[in-house]
Amino acid sequence: MNDTDIIDTILNGASLRLVLHPRNDVQTDFPDMYESFDLRHIILKDQRFFAKTATCHAIPVNFSTYDMATAYSYAYSNHYCYVVNSSPGADTARIYNKNVYESLEFVPVDNFELIWDSKEANGAQPVTDAIAAGKLLKIALLDSDGYWNIHPIHMPSFYIGKNNFELFTDQDAVPFFLHDEETLETLELQMKERLKEAIREFSPRNLREVFDKAGFKFENPEFYSTFYTIRSNGEYLRASTVLKQEAPERYKALKIFADKPIGANL
Repeated sequence: MNDTDIIDTILNGASLRLVLHPRNDVQTDFPDMYESFDLRHIILKDQRFFAKTATCHAIPVNFSTYDMATAYSYAYSNHYCYVVNSSPGADTARIYNKNVYESLEFVPVDNFELIWDSKEANGAQPVTDAIAAGKLLKIALLDSDGYWNIHPIHMPSFYIGKNNFELFTDQDAVPFFLHDEETLETLELQMKERLKEAIREFSPRNLREVFDKAGFKFENPEFYSTFYTIRSNGEYLRASTVLKQEAPERYKALKIFADKPIGANL
Protein backbone atom coordinates (compact mmCIF):
# COMPACT_ATOMS: atom_id res chain seq x y z
CA MET A 1 0.00 0.00 0.00
CA ASN A 2 1.45 3.39 -0.98
CA ASP A 3 1.55 6.51 1.21
CA THR A 4 -1.53 8.09 -0.37
CA ASP A 5 -3.62 4.97 0.25
CA ILE A 6 -2.40 4.69 3.84
CA ILE A 7 -3.22 8.34 4.56
CA ASP A 8 -6.66 8.03 2.95
CA THR A 9 -7.48 5.01 5.11
CA ILE A 10 -6.25 6.76 8.27
CA LEU A 11 -8.44 9.79 7.57
CA ASN A 12 -11.36 7.41 7.05
CA GLY A 13 -10.88 5.88 10.49
CA ALA A 14 -8.36 3.06 10.14
CA SER A 15 -5.98 2.47 13.01
CA LEU A 16 -2.29 2.25 12.18
CA ARG A 17 0.04 -0.54 13.23
CA LEU A 18 3.70 -1.07 12.48
CA VAL A 19 5.58 -4.31 11.84
CA LEU A 20 9.35 -4.09 12.34
CA HIS A 21 12.23 -6.42 11.57
CA PRO A 22 15.30 -5.11 13.45
CA ARG A 23 18.65 -5.69 11.77
CA ASN A 24 20.26 -8.64 13.47
CA ASP A 25 23.75 -7.15 12.86
CA VAL A 26 22.73 -4.01 14.80
CA GLN A 27 20.47 -5.37 17.55
CA THR A 28 23.01 -7.97 18.58
CA ASP A 29 21.73 -8.47 22.15
CA PHE A 30 18.44 -10.05 20.97
CA PRO A 31 17.68 -12.96 18.65
CA ASP A 32 16.49 -12.27 15.13
CA MET A 33 12.83 -11.30 15.47
CA TYR A 34 9.83 -9.26 14.36
CA GLU A 35 8.10 -6.61 16.49
CA SER A 36 4.80 -4.76 16.15
CA PHE A 37 3.47 -1.52 17.61
CA ASP A 38 0.07 0.15 17.84
CA LEU A 39 0.61 3.74 16.65
CA ARG A 40 -2.10 5.56 18.59
CA HIS A 41 -1.04 9.16 17.94
CA ILE A 42 -0.60 10.51 14.40
CA ILE A 43 0.56 13.96 13.30
CA LEU A 44 -0.07 14.37 9.58
CA LYS A 45 0.46 17.21 7.14
CA ASP A 46 0.07 16.86 3.38
CA GLN A 47 1.61 13.46 2.56
CA ARG A 48 3.98 13.23 5.53
CA PHE A 49 3.29 11.88 8.99
CA PHE A 50 4.82 10.78 12.24
CA ALA A 51 2.86 8.05 14.02
CA LYS A 52 3.64 7.40 17.69
CA THR A 53 3.03 4.72 20.26
CA ALA A 54 1.56 5.63 23.62
CA THR A 55 4.15 6.70 26.18
CA CYS A 56 4.13 3.30 27.86
CA HIS A 57 7.40 1.60 26.95
CA ALA A 58 9.32 0.62 30.08
CA ILE A 59 13.10 0.70 29.89
CA PRO A 60 14.89 -2.30 31.40
CA VAL A 61 17.87 -1.82 33.66
CA ASN A 62 20.45 -4.53 33.00
CA PHE A 63 17.61 -6.50 31.36
CA SER A 64 16.15 -7.50 34.72
CA THR A 65 14.40 -4.68 36.60
CA TYR A 66 12.31 -1.82 35.23
CA ASP A 67 11.92 1.80 36.17
CA MET A 68 8.13 2.00 36.26
CA ALA A 69 8.21 5.73 37.05
CA THR A 70 9.52 6.52 33.56
CA ALA A 71 7.99 5.54 30.24
CA TYR A 72 9.05 6.16 26.65
CA SER A 73 7.42 6.18 23.23
CA TYR A 74 8.52 5.67 19.64
CA ALA A 75 7.41 7.72 16.62
CA TYR A 76 7.90 6.54 13.04
CA SER A 77 7.55 8.46 9.79
CA ASN A 78 6.54 7.54 6.26
CA HIS A 79 8.93 10.21 4.93
CA TYR A 80 11.76 11.12 7.29
CA CYS A 81 14.80 8.88 7.72
CA TYR A 82 14.75 8.83 11.52
CA VAL A 83 12.78 7.45 14.46
CA VAL A 84 11.94 9.65 17.46
CA ASN A 85 12.27 8.06 20.90
CA SER A 86 11.11 10.34 23.72
CA SER A 87 9.87 10.63 27.29
CA PRO A 88 8.30 13.78 28.76
CA GLY A 89 8.66 12.24 32.22
CA ALA A 90 12.41 11.82 31.78
CA ASP A 91 12.65 15.11 29.86
CA THR A 92 14.51 13.46 27.03
CA ALA A 93 14.28 12.84 23.30
CA ARG A 94 16.59 11.24 20.80
CA ILE A 95 16.46 10.36 17.14
CA TYR A 96 18.12 7.48 15.34
CA ASN A 97 18.27 6.29 11.75
CA LYS A 98 15.45 3.94 10.75
CA ASN A 99 17.90 1.84 8.75
CA VAL A 100 18.52 -0.01 12.01
CA TYR A 101 15.51 -2.00 10.80
CA GLU A 102 15.72 -4.57 8.04
CA SER A 103 12.13 -3.69 7.20
CA LEU A 104 9.47 -1.31 8.48
CA GLU A 105 5.87 -1.74 7.29
CA PHE A 106 2.85 0.40 8.18
CA VAL A 107 -0.33 -1.68 8.39
CA PRO A 108 -3.74 0.08 8.45
CA VAL A 109 -6.46 -1.80 10.32
CA ASP A 110 -10.08 -1.12 9.35
CA ASN A 111 -11.57 -1.16 12.86
CA PHE A 112 -13.15 2.31 13.22
CA GLU A 113 -15.83 4.09 11.20
CA LEU A 114 -16.64 7.76 10.68
CA ILE A 115 -19.69 8.84 12.70
CA TRP A 116 -19.38 12.64 12.71
CA ASP A 117 -17.76 15.21 10.41
CA SER A 118 -17.81 18.91 11.25
CA LYS A 119 -18.19 19.78 7.56
CA GLU A 120 -21.45 17.83 7.30
CA ALA A 121 -22.77 17.53 10.86
CA ASN A 122 -26.38 18.36 11.71
CA GLY A 123 -26.32 18.01 15.46
CA ALA A 124 -24.54 15.81 17.95
CA GLN A 125 -26.86 12.76 17.96
CA PRO A 126 -24.49 10.26 16.26
CA VAL A 127 -21.81 11.04 18.84
CA THR A 128 -24.15 10.95 21.82
CA ASP A 129 -25.54 7.62 20.58
CA ALA A 130 -22.01 6.21 20.31
CA ILE A 131 -21.16 7.40 23.82
CA ALA A 132 -24.36 5.91 25.24
CA ALA A 133 -23.51 2.61 23.53
CA GLY A 134 -20.08 2.52 25.18
CA LYS A 135 -18.17 2.85 21.92
CA LEU A 136 -14.47 3.56 21.76
CA LEU A 137 -13.88 6.90 20.03
CA LYS A 138 -10.98 8.69 18.41
CA ILE A 139 -10.64 11.99 16.57
CA ALA A 140 -8.87 13.57 13.63
CA LEU A 141 -8.61 17.32 14.23
CA LEU A 142 -7.30 19.72 11.57
CA ASP A 143 -5.67 22.68 13.30
CA SER A 144 -4.96 26.21 12.06
CA ASP A 145 -1.41 25.22 11.04
CA GLY A 146 -2.70 22.56 8.65
CA TYR A 147 -1.83 19.51 10.76
CA TRP A 148 -4.20 16.62 11.24
CA ASN A 149 -3.94 15.48 14.86
CA ILE A 150 -5.27 11.95 15.32
CA HIS A 151 -5.65 10.75 18.91
CA PRO A 152 -7.72 8.28 20.94
CA ILE A 153 -10.46 9.62 23.19
CA HIS A 154 -9.98 8.89 26.86
CA MET A 155 -13.29 10.27 28.16
CA PRO A 156 -16.20 11.16 25.87
CA SER A 157 -19.18 12.99 27.37
CA PHE A 158 -22.43 14.65 26.34
CA TYR A 159 -24.77 16.87 28.29
CA ILE A 160 -28.29 15.53 28.81
CA GLY A 161 -30.94 17.67 27.17
CA LYS A 162 -28.39 19.67 25.20
CA ASN A 163 -27.30 19.06 21.63
CA ASN A 164 -23.55 19.10 22.26
CA PHE A 165 -20.65 16.95 23.38
CA GLU A 166 -17.17 17.29 24.86
CA LEU A 167 -14.33 14.86 24.20
CA PHE A 168 -11.03 14.46 26.07
CA THR A 169 -8.07 12.78 24.37
CA ASP A 170 -5.48 10.58 26.05
CA GLN A 171 -2.87 12.51 27.97
CA ASP A 172 0.44 12.22 26.15
CA ALA A 173 3.08 14.45 24.61
CA VAL A 174 5.42 14.60 21.62
CA PRO A 175 8.62 16.57 21.09
CA PHE A 176 7.62 20.03 19.89
CA PHE A 177 9.56 19.72 16.62
CA LEU A 178 7.05 17.15 15.30
CA HIS A 179 4.82 20.18 14.63
CA ASP A 180 7.60 22.15 12.91
CA GLU A 181 8.30 21.29 9.27
CA GLU A 182 11.43 23.42 9.06
CA THR A 183 13.04 21.66 12.02
CA LEU A 184 12.01 18.23 10.70
CA GLU A 185 13.69 18.99 7.36
CA THR A 186 16.82 20.31 9.08
CA LEU A 187 17.05 17.16 11.20
CA GLU A 188 16.64 15.06 8.05
CA LEU A 189 19.70 16.68 6.47
CA GLN A 190 21.71 16.46 9.70
CA MET A 191 20.89 12.79 10.19
CA LYS A 192 21.96 11.88 6.66
CA GLU A 193 25.25 13.73 7.13
CA ARG A 194 25.85 12.13 10.54
CA LEU A 195 25.33 8.69 9.01
CA LYS A 196 27.90 9.43 6.30
CA GLU A 197 30.39 10.59 8.94
CA ALA A 198 29.77 7.50 11.07
CA ILE A 199 30.31 5.17 8.11
CA ARG A 200 33.60 6.94 7.38
CA GLU A 201 34.66 6.60 11.03
CA PHE A 202 33.63 2.99 11.61
CA SER A 203 33.85 -0.05 9.39
CA PRO A 204 30.49 -0.89 7.79
CA ARG A 205 30.94 -4.28 9.45
CA ASN A 206 30.51 -2.55 12.83
CA LEU A 207 27.00 -1.37 12.12
CA ARG A 208 26.00 -1.04 15.75
CA GLU A 209 28.74 1.54 16.29
CA VAL A 210 27.79 3.26 13.03
CA PHE A 211 24.16 3.76 14.06
CA ASP A 212 25.05 4.70 17.64
CA LYS A 213 27.32 7.44 16.30
CA ALA A 214 24.72 8.59 13.79
CA GLY A 215 22.06 9.20 16.44
CA PHE A 216 21.24 12.52 18.05
CA LYS A 217 20.06 13.37 21.57
CA PHE A 218 18.26 16.55 22.62
CA GLU A 219 18.95 18.29 25.91
CA ASN A 220 15.84 19.50 27.77
CA PRO A 221 13.53 19.25 24.74
CA GLU A 222 10.25 21.14 24.68
CA PHE A 223 7.18 18.92 24.52
CA TYR A 224 3.82 19.50 22.83
CA SER A 225 0.88 18.11 24.77
CA THR A 226 -1.53 15.89 22.87
CA PHE A 227 -4.21 16.32 25.54
CA TYR A 228 -7.15 18.05 23.83
CA THR A 229 -10.59 19.08 25.04
CA ILE A 230 -12.80 19.09 21.94
CA ARG A 231 -16.27 20.59 21.73
CA SER A 232 -19.05 20.24 19.20
CA ASN A 233 -19.33 24.04 18.89
CA GLY A 234 -16.08 24.20 16.88
CA GLU A 235 -13.74 24.95 19.78
CA TYR A 236 -10.91 22.99 21.30
CA LEU A 237 -8.46 23.51 24.12
CA ARG A 238 -4.89 22.35 23.95
CA ALA A 239 -1.59 23.07 25.61
CA SER A 240 1.29 24.37 23.52
CA THR A 241 3.52 22.93 26.24
CA VAL A 242 2.73 20.25 28.77
CA LEU A 243 2.32 22.71 31.64
CA LYS A 244 0.55 25.60 29.91
CA GLN A 245 -3.17 25.70 29.10
CA GLU A 246 -4.23 28.16 26.41
CA ALA A 247 -7.46 29.89 25.46
CA PRO A 248 -9.90 28.01 23.19
CA GLU A 249 -9.02 27.72 19.51
CA ARG A 250 -11.20 26.74 16.56
CA TYR A 251 -10.57 23.65 14.53
CA LYS A 252 -10.65 23.84 10.74
CA ALA A 253 -12.18 20.37 10.56
CA LEU A 254 -13.03 17.55 12.96
CA LYS A 255 -13.77 13.91 12.29
CA ILE A 256 -14.96 11.52 14.99
CA PHE A 257 -14.66 7.76 14.62
CA ALA A 258 -16.22 4.93 16.65
CA ASP A 259 -15.04 1.34 16.82
CA LYS A 260 -16.89 -1.01 14.53
CA PRO A 261 -19.06 -3.83 15.86
CA ILE A 262 -17.27 -7.15 16.28
CA GLY A 263 -17.56 -9.09 13.03
CA ALA A 264 -18.34 -6.00 10.94
CA ASN A 265 -15.45 -6.73 8.57
CA LEU A 266 -15.99 -10.49 8.33
